[in-house]
Amino acid sequence: MEDQGVSTTPAANDASKGVSIQKTFSRHFEPITAISWSPNGRFLASGSVDETVKVWDADEGNLHWTIGGHIEPINCIAWSTDSQVVATGSRNLRLFDISTKEYLRTIVQEQPRLRALSWSPNGALLASASGSGVCLWEPQTGELKRRLTGFASIVECLSWSPDSKVIASSSQNQVWLWDTLSGKVIRKFSGHSRAVLSLAWSPDGQILSSGSEDTTISLWDTKNWRQFAILEGHTAEVKGLSFSHDGVLLASESRDVRLWRCDDWDQVAVLKVPEPENWSTGLSFRPKSESLATLGPGTRSIRLWKLDLAALIGAVSASSSVRYTNAKVVLVGDTGVGKSGLGLVLSDPPFRATDSTHNRKVWTFDNKNA
Repeated sequence: MEDQGVSTTPAANDASKGVSIQKTFSRHFEPITAISWSPNGRFLASGSVDETVKVWDADEGNLHWTIGGHIEPINCIAWSTDSQVVATGSRNLRLFDISTKEYLRTIVQEQPRLRALSWSPNGALLASASGSGVCLWEPQTGELKRRLTGFASIVECLSWSPDSKVIASSSQNQVWLWDTLSGKVIRKFSGHSRAVLSLAWSPDGQILSSGSEDTTISLWDTKNWRQFAILEGHTAEVKGLSFSHDGVLLASESRDVRLWRCDDWDQVAVLKVPEPENWSTGLSFRPKSESLATLGPGTRSIRLWKLDLAALIGAVSASSSVRYTNAKVVLVGDTGVGKSGLGLVLSDPPFRATDSTHNRKVWTFDNKNA
């Protein structure tokens, strides 16, 4: 088993209550830059600075295939919906057949160095980001179907909605939502103070999460087009996000990996992972399973964690974290109706009389459970 690069040695001191290590996959010689599960949950692909992609058979517990031939580090990976084809992003976009272990085709990019890949859930289109644009490809032929442009800077990440109708992309501190049929921008979200590095949709498509260099995670309501919560707790940029297949948990990757409940957004676990190098990133829930893949020792390996949902959902917050929402209040009224006095109360709880208070009384409610 060891010659396959698979270990089952436990490391309980790195885990939280309700989480245990199942396996460690380790055959890369340089930091891992991307990991991605096949939709059927059998294969886990990992790309690296060593210019290879390794495809692990998680069911059999061995290394299925090492894909070589790239001339630059692997930046991103995406799977076809039938789990038969894996797309790799380096200088160009390349496609490989997993069953036959054959190279299929190369899609040459106008701007070298792909930064993100995302296959539409319906299998019809493969999106790639490089430079300041997004390209939508017909994967069977390599034909360019549509180009999305107008971004202010480099596009860092991509994520399709579960119904394949919308694709989310990031540019600087904004999240752009595109209608993939018309190629038009539906909405722009601007809740972060620094660049957005990661995106993930909830399985039901009602929530889009975004992680940023500003160390926060924003949660966006995609029906009402609003930011409804901000999750804090990480101390560095949030480089990865992933929802569990049932939408019960959200995982976030920074200098550690944190698990959040998706009903009340409380934090339920913190997993110790290697201090990331500039290239390193890797986080992905296993489809149809209570398992999570993260970076392992030295950032050159992958850890597969088994999650006990009953223990996690019943857990008390595992570490200090903050959840809050933003609100803006505009006070409108004639002179002397009490706008100043009300504004003082909203910004500074102790009541202070003004010329327009008109004998008003103010009660402060207990907000400890708010």
